Amino acid sequence: MLAESVEPIEIQVVVGPSLGGFSGGTFASVIEVLSSSISDLMEVSCPFCLCPRDNQSGRPVRPADTQVLSANRGVIVGFDKIYKSWTMPYIMESINRRIVNRSNALLKYKYGPNLIYNEYLGVPSSGINRFLGAISASFGALCLGMLLGALKTPILRSFLQYFAPKSGEGPSEEQRNAGFYSYYVWGKGRSKTGEEKLYYMGMVGKGDPGYRSTSMMISEAAILLAEDKSLPTLYGIITPAAAFGTTILPKLEKIGLTYFFETEAEDVKNKVKETLLAFKKKE
Repeated sequence: MLAESVEPIEIQVVVGPSLGGFSGGTFASVIEVLSSSISDLMEVSCPFCLCPRDNQSGRPVRPADTQVLSANRGVIVGFDKIYKSWTMPYIMESINRRIVNRSNALLKYKYGPNLIYNEYLGVPSSGINRFLGAISASFGALCLGMLLGALKTPILRSFLQYFAPKSGEGPSEEQRNAGFYSYYVWGKGRSKTGEEKLYYMGMVGKGDPGYRSTSMMISEAAILLAEDKSLPTLYGIITPAAAFGTTILPKLEKIGLTYFFETEAEDVKNKVKETLLAFKKKE
């Protein structure tokens, strides 16, 4: 969008077919967050809680438009009309959305002052599965809510901790190598003449998303920080987008990430499917 002088209005991410493991460290981190006080949880529930704070109020800077604020909180169960998929909450969205909003603020609202950004977990919803998809998304959202509620309750949390993996335990090397993940992305932008335009993108990654791919991303980021002297001169607690811009993309492609931009949403879905099949054939 930015390359075409189009201001982003809305970005929606639907998580597609993925396979990854779960570790005791991740479980411990979730428990640590949910053990926080109600007031702390209320504060971090704001999608803009990581944005720089206003000098006068001391609160994070956020859009003045209440509709934009509301849209940035997403929905519990919905239907993505672009990729024709029922959706439910995606647990990583609670982190990713706040990082995107902080990136936008650090980049002096390069993505626009009223950007709407959401991530959801997609549920197969084609053909007869469309009805089943609605039921699955609703049931999944209910189960996730019940799990988070149980982890907030001391007695139930202790019970679940007994069966959960312990810190230091996680997916095996074989499981890490067999993992994969995919995303369907669409964005809406507005040109200088006021015309709105849709954009479609897909991404597929090879390897466990949390324990193989992420660790390789961190390594590539460290190498880039050490070697590339042309990176933006931003310092402090910043984000990958603010630190690297698009410079890191070739590094990510080298470790197994594939990106594609298409003119139609259906083409993105087909490319994701083809890429995942190609991964499986190589195994």
